Amino acid sequence: MDGIEQRFLSVSDVAKRIGISRGMVDILVRKGVLPAPVELTPRLKRWDRHAVDAALIGNAGLSGAGQASMADITRGIADGILAKGRLSAAKAARRRHG
Repeated sequence: MDGIEQRFLSVSDVAKRIGISRGMVDILVRKGVLPAPVELTPRLKRWDRHAVDAALIGNAGLSGAGQASMADITRGIADGILAKGRLSAAKAARRRHG
């Protein structure tokens, strides 16, 4: 695209953009970390690049895109997901044991 980023991204584009697998994109959408795709047609779903970037910045606890690299943002999101997973595991353990 000659230096112009496209506005709508495929699941593969989103995965490449943030360095995760396509399956992880779906997981992050279900967890509310990433926005759901826009349904352009019944068979064509795409993510708005701006919405994805805003979600990543917000979930990493940052106030602006220029403050961190995409790797920093991805790491922040991963830490948040792991923390939520640990909390869920702790709740499950409490239910099992008492």
